Amino acid sequence: MRLVFNISNNISIVRIFLSIPLACYLLTSDITMTLVIGALAIVSDYLDGYFARSRNDITELGKILDPLADKIFFGTAAIIMIIQGLIPLYLAFVIVARDILIFLGGMYIKYKKGIVVASNMTGKIAVNIAAVVLIGILLGWNGFFTYGSAITALFFIYSFVIYVLKAYKILKSN
Repeated sequence: MRLVFNISNNISIVRIFLSIPLACYLLTSDITMTLVIGALAIVSDYLDGYFARSRNDITELGKILDPLADKIFFGTAAIIMIIQGLIPLYLAFVIVARDILIFLGGMYIKYKKGIVVASNMTGKIAVNIAAVVLIGILLGWNGFFTYGSAITALFFIYSFVIYVLKAYKILKSN
């Protein structure tokens, strides 16, 4: 039996809790600390996957915690950044709506089929693009608000379509 609270799952839990200082620093407009917390979250995302694979500690809980940590972290950033007027409303909507729908769809598949759907590469690419764009927006880089937001939204929508197709295939299979 695999440990439920192995190193990779604990790292995911820490990433969930990193949303709290992220929110505090975003709300106080402390860009430096916001970027430090963001960097820690990005590093932790890679580390939890590394430890899970290298130690063969991939668990059903880990398949839920890792993407949930990403969703909570990015959802927190998106909501606060929209309140502050830092990102377009449509981008916050796309990020939050996609993540909620994927989470609910994953729970439905778990209920119907008894399996946890793992994250896919398209979703991971979308999250990485979002991270770069949100950092670019925070740093005031030209074009990131307009073009970066549009590219991020398109990748999030594309990754959502991929998740829906995967879910449909799983639900239709015997």
